[in-house]
Amino acid sequence: MGRDDGPAFQETFYGEFRRMVLDGAANRNNAEGKQYITGEMTAQRNWKYYNSDYYQSEKAISARTERFTAMAKERGWEDTASIPDYKAKGLNLYYNFPSALSSHFNVDDQFVKDPDQVPPRDFRWFYQSGGNRGDRGFVTSLTIEHPDGTTTFIDYTKPGFDPSDPAKGTTWAAYKDEGGTWRYQSADFAHDFFKGDLKSVASLPNFSGQPGRAQEAANRF
Repeated sequence: MGRDDGPAFQETFYGEFRRMVLDGAANRNNAEGKQYITGEMTAQRNWKYYNSDYYQSEKAISARTERFTAMAKERGWEDTASIPDYKAKGLNLYYNFPSALSSHFNVDDQFVKDPDQVPPRDFRWFYQSGGNRGDRGFVTSLTIEHPDGTTTFIDYTKPGFDPSDPAKGTTWAAYKDEGGTWRYQSADFAHDFFKGDLKSVASLPNFSGQPGRAQEAANRF
């Protein structure tokens, strides 16, 4: 048996196969999501996109896992070749599509709360924040105090999402109902830049008006 055909090599080969499959799925997901960005993308801004179609990468991984496990059993490698616990080791780029996708944006930023939750079919989600080039401040309001003691407040912010405003954010989600029609829900919000600023997507866009399993699955996810 060749040296490159041993259990250590096959385990490494299996792991790299997983990484390549997940990396490809994440890259295609992100390339698709970029089309939804409005305004100029600056260092102050960030965005995220999730398309459940790319979760189908799990099928390729499952097929390779079955082959690897069968080969290990056939060659008596059960004690020398095994599938590592990628999740326990924090190897998110090797674990599954949600964990690899999070790591594509920031290796420490797991924006998918539960990577083991299987997404519904035909589900999309997008988020983007506003922001300017960072070389100048952003005035949101002006308060004028008059000699008579009265004040005038001027609000310079625009309603809705403004891609040039660092305090603004927007998100939308979409799913396909049982009749094959895409249903969309969106929400604009403001950042306070405090700890309480953290938000769950579930608290923003929420689908209603189309009762059925597809809507229930989208809201649960």
